[in-house]
Amino acid sequence: MVFAYDLFAKWRGIQWQRPRYKAIRVLPFIPQEREIDDVIAGCNNYLALFVQIAKETGARAGEIFRLEWSDIDFEGRTINIIAEKGSNPRNFRLSNKVLNMLDRIRKQEQKIFNHYVNLNSLRRCF
Repeated sequence: MVFAYDLFAKWRGIQWQRPRYKAIRVLPFIPQEREIDDVIAGCNNYLALFVQIAKETGARAGEIFRLEWSDIDFEGRTINIIAEKGSNPRNFRLSNKVLNMLDRIRKQEQKIFNHYVNLNSLRRCF
């Protein structure tokens, strides 16, 4: 809050002395696997697939959203993640659960998540 107010004060031309303090660092909340599975079970097919891929690969939302059918090797049971934000491309082995979820989705277009207009609409839905 101090940093936010500092920027606000500079914008408004308010003079003030920013207090010195040391922020308390806490561990982030990490849900249990059962809780993640419960969220996935409550989602529609596209969103459940999106979250399941994120769970298994740790890929960024933008990387998953840009996935195309050609990035998935059904015979080798792998998925190619195309890098985003300067990271490296990655290849992951897929579980039977993800493969079954992919089979339930129709291959209408080149992109897997063509159901959503853009990544922001997918995030809003989630």
